[in-house]
Amino acid sequence: MRLDLDDLKLGLHVELSVLREVLATLKSNGKHWWVVGDPTEAPTRGIITIAHGYEECYDPFNTLYFDTPLVPIWGSNCEERHLFAVIERSQWLSQAPGFYVESGRIIEDMKEDLDSSFYPIQSALIRRLL
Repeated sequence: MRLDLDDLKLGLHVELSVLREVLATLKSNGKHWWVVGDPTEAPTRGIITIAHGYEECYDPFNTLYFDTPLVPIWGSNCEERHLFAVIERSQWLSQAPGFYVESGRIIEDMKEDLDSSFYPIQSALIRRLL
């Protein structure tokens, strides 16, 4: 994923360790948020993956995964205090759509997936900032 700052309207960047703390406090309808993967690989990849769903369940009906840019500060140090996640809706990329059953049909709603995953994180980070 390439971070294009020209497209960045308004966003937050947050230290990865702080993001993990905030995500650990979020819960909605039994679903949680968490950072997926090994943070030592994140600077090389340039992204982190944030999941929203049931951590113990990996099927697409229950968990959504979003990639967001990761900006290493002070070189390529892998310490979480030197890694900052970009929290800006337009920069989030869904790995796959979520699926929903509606009127007996399976549908997908990428906008709803993003909104239901992104805005609670943004609100929690703003509350922490205040």
